[in-house]
Amino acid sequence: MQVSRFAFACLAACFAADAIRLPDPNCKTGVVSVPDGKPSVCCAGYCGECSDYPTCGSVRGQDSKNACCKSKVLSMQCGKGAPANTCLKTCSVSVPPCIMDIKVPEPVKSARHAGTDCNEAVADWRAKAAAATKSGEEAAAPTVAKFEEAAADAAEKEAATKAEIKEDAAAKAEEKAKSTGIWTVTVKNTKYKRSKEIIVSFCGHGGDKFNIEMKSTAFCRGDSPKKNVKKEFQDPANKGQFLANQDGDKVGRSAAFFCENQGPVEILQESFLEKDCKPEVRDWGETDFLPEDKKA
Repeated sequence: MQVSRFAFACLAACFAADAIRLPDPNCKTGVVSVPDGKPSVCCAGYCGECSDYPTCGSVRGQDSKNACCKSKVLSMQCGKGAPANTCLKTCSVSVPPCIMDIKVPEPVKSARHAGTDCNEAVADWRAKAAAATKSGEEAAAPTVAKFEEAAADAAEKEAATKAEIKEDAAAKAEEKAKSTGIWTVTVKNTKYKRSKEIIVSFCGHGGDKFNIEMKSTAFCRGDSPKKNVKKEFQDPANKGQFLANQDGDKVGRSAAFFCENQGPVEILQESFLEKDCKPEVRDWGETDFLPEDKKA
């Protein structure tokens, strides 16, 4: 049995009309309004959005207020005063624009959010870190205690060793100071480069300390009956330079090394050889030049 093209077109149109007349309870073919505490509506699909935006009444250049403006669509609800021939039915029995009679579930606002989780995560991390630190400290406590004990013991031993060395050095110094021997002292006039070194040897104590001391002498004044310094250096106030120990005793030789105005005398070297001998000191009254003094 053959069906004409016209019959087929009519059949397709009928199916399309039936599809259009199907109700749309969930507003799948339209645009549902945003919940604002008032009944929701389903605007026509071409509206773009379903609210009272400024151009909702002139979408695509046509009178669209009863299809796209939420408040107008809601006011056109059947049984609410709108004319029966133009009123809008509920979406469960009609297509957009229509009045939603099935409540669209609103998204549930959770009390928890990213910020809450983050804050709790920070608190949890800090608690875990504190617990780990405490646990580590407790675990390390015995080791730390042993280390501190060992360090204290080492410090005590070091202090004892230093004290022992100091005592030993003091004992040796005291022993040396009491001992006797031959001192060899080298001095030189530092004013003249060609001046020779003068070496004196004498018996003294191991703990003796020496310095150059100034004393008035006939040799330097120029009034010695035996021998005087050169005339150019003679002066009534002139003093001689002598070797003296820590007690102020003259040692080494009776005569002065040089007169004060001939230039300073400095001690260059000292050496001590322990030996049984009688410490000797010189009389400050003996100030004449002695030919037996050695010169380097």
